[in-house]
Amino acid sequence: MNTANASPTMGRRALLTLAVGTATAAIGAPLTARPPAPDPYLIRIATGPAGPTDVLNNELVAAAAGAAVRIQPVCSAGSLQNLHLLTQHHVDAAMVLTDAITGHETKYCAVAKLFEHYVQVVVRPDSPVRHVGQLRGARVVAGADGSGAALTGTRILQAAGLHPGTDVEVTHLPLQESVAALRNHSVDAIIWIGAIPTPELGIPYTARLVDLDSVIAPLRATYPTLYDRVGITKTVYQLPVEYHLVGISTLLLVNRHVPDFAVESLADLLLQHSHQLLDGSTGSQFMDDGSLINTWPVRLHPGAAQAYRRAHR
Repeated sequence: MNTANASPTMGRRALLTLAVGTATAAIGAPLTARPPAPDPYLIRIATGPAGPTDVLNNELVAAAAGAAVRIQPVCSAGSLQNLHLLTQHHVDAAMVLTDAITGHETKYCAVAKLFEHYVQVVVRPDSPVRHVGQLRGARVVAGADGSGAALTGTRILQAAGLHPGTDVEVTHLPLQESVAALRNHSVDAIIWIGAIPTPELGIPYTARLVDLDSVIAPLRATYPTLYDRVGITKTVYQLPVEYHLVGISTLLLVNRHVPDFAVESLADLLLQHSHQLLDGSTGSQFMDDGSLINTWPVRLHPGAAQAYRRAHR
């Protein structure tokens, strides 16, 4: 009799257990079928000095919201330091002037050609210097230590027949300190690489631009394909005549350890938001579908190539 009385009780308990288990499984099934989305892949990008690159940094971070990557800009002195940071794996990607890449072409892959920056040589308005060759005996700031101007500035002087350290006293300072030194007569000229206009230089009020046409031919004879002859209109700096500057392309390089999907996502951001990433300075014409892909002398990363192929279908 005990067995007969126990059977219905056990049956009800088993049924209740089965019902609860079934309900739990039904509730839990969608949760287990939808694993949480992976965290965005962090890409640390060495950009350049704070101030001139703030617009790019802020817009790139904002553009990455909701994407498969998260962007962390790393401010630096410029191209030479960026290459060092990339080589030491302190960053995952870096913006580098093409003339600084010489000898490193096969070490990295490229995501895009971003834009062109310009060599600008400035002196005080009352300076007698009209071309670079007249800087013999002068004190010149050629960018900050680790900047692209530290390398290119030396080449500019050499193209004018001047030997840094012998014919010209060369120092290295950040932009703001360079401008202050020019104004207080601590130096005689500044070699700066950046967008045009660069308001911090104070052209045409507290500084005057030096035409670079005389150095372009010898510079290109020594370093073919790296430097462009660029004419700027009088309206850019409110100049009395058109001036010629030296243009240098900037590439976005990436370390080979960055996975394809992350680089593809980064290239997608550049394709979709290129018009937002610059502040309207001359040089932004490089930020379009046709020029982003032209990363010579560095080959494209496979992830970036995939993004460009998809965009051009």
